[in-house]
Amino acid sequence: GQWKAVTNDDGGWELYDMAADRSEINNLADRLPQKRQELVARYEAWAAAVGVNPNLKMGHDAEAPDVPVPPHGV
Repeated sequence: GQWKAVTNDDGGWELYDMAADRSEINNLADRLPQKRQELVARYEAWAAAVGVNPNLKMGHDAEAPDVPVPPHGV
């Protein structure tokens, strides 16, 4: 998909236009809050459906659960 939302270390979300910014240099989250929220809502719905533990941090003495990959474009 064109858009990519990713969490950052402080728990916030970043938003990138992958068609225009493949290197993820220009975080558009503040300029496009509605698009950011749309993608976050889609992620949260998927995470709830598959039982993602939001407190699990990869690489921090925790074993990763066997979780399906999110749908394309989320």
